[in-house]
Amino acid sequence: MSQLRIEARIPIRIDFGGPWTDTPEFYENEPEGGATLNAAIVPFIPDQTGQLRPAYVTGVLDTGGSLLEAKYETVKGTMVSYEAGIPSSGLGTSAALNALWLALIKAVSEDVESFEMRRLIAEKSHRIERELGIIGGKQDQYAAVFGGINLFVFHRDGTVDVNRLEIGEDIINELESRLILFDTGKARLSSKLHEHVWGNYFAGKNRSWLVRMREIAFEMADVLKAGDIDSFGKLMWENWECQKALHESITNEQIERIFDVAMQAGCIGGKACGAGGGGCLLFLTEKGKRTDVESTLISMPGVVVKFKFDFEGLKVWRCA
Repeated sequence: MSQLRIEARIPIRIDFGGPWTDTPEFYENEPEGGATLNAAIVPFIPDQTGQLRPAYVTGVLDTGGSLLEAKYETVKGTMVSYEAGIPSSGLGTSAALNALWLALIKAVSEDVESFEMRRLIAEKSHRIERELGIIGGKQDQYAAVFGGINLFVFHRDGTVDVNRLEIGEDIINELESRLILFDTGKARLSSKLHEHVWGNYFAGKNRSWLVRMREIAFEMADVLKAGDIDSFGKLMWENWECQKALHESITNEQIERIFDVAMQAGCIGGKACGAGGGGCLLFLTEKGKRTDVESTLISMPGVVVKFKFDFEGLKVWRCA
């Protein structure tokens, strides 16, 4: 067969409400399951000249003309490579990498951009992580492959409802203009956080906070569709208070200091992305206060990360 080259890209995500409830430890044990509201994004990172460039998770599969010819022999000449030059943690990067890898492999023989194939890739990449002993949920994989702003509902049987929010362009633009993503540069091991949180859950110590975060995801979807950005920010803040109550390691002195100065400068809401404990923080500013908040954050350890919403999700190109 002739050489086949497949290129792909996939976004990462920021989460607004309901984190942790996308994990089997929760939704398999709750009658109403779990729910998260999140948005796929593409960060903009400075290149060597200082110009901002979109930093998708990208990958290439090059068969070298041997993938299907090899059959039972060792495949020679087939290369899969991918990279993600994006912020430290909390944005679902590892899940996006895994989903991209699966998409590249599947794209050799199938269309991977259909709704059902995107779902399959999200499910299989999550399953692989679980089989490797990585504790985590499904929202990262689903956000990456589908793109957009979505309310995902996770049922007890493992099925997932994908609810794309139909929001006016003016609301989307205002939300995007008032959100600030801040990378603390502080790495954390999310699997260790999961062990602490689920230990508390099964001991009956933090269930009420998790249930409230699931409810917040639905409430945030409603106020966002109504264009009430201020209420959206207040719910972000409530979600963060619930998140911190799950286990003491989800926040620390550095994170609390950053939140204090951001709120004093003009934020009405904020939360840690993903599991917390470090990584990226997300803030929603008062209208017209973005510059003030960014100027304040520049003095803190870390960096402001520019980004745009991504509404395409997984994209694949085949080059024969």
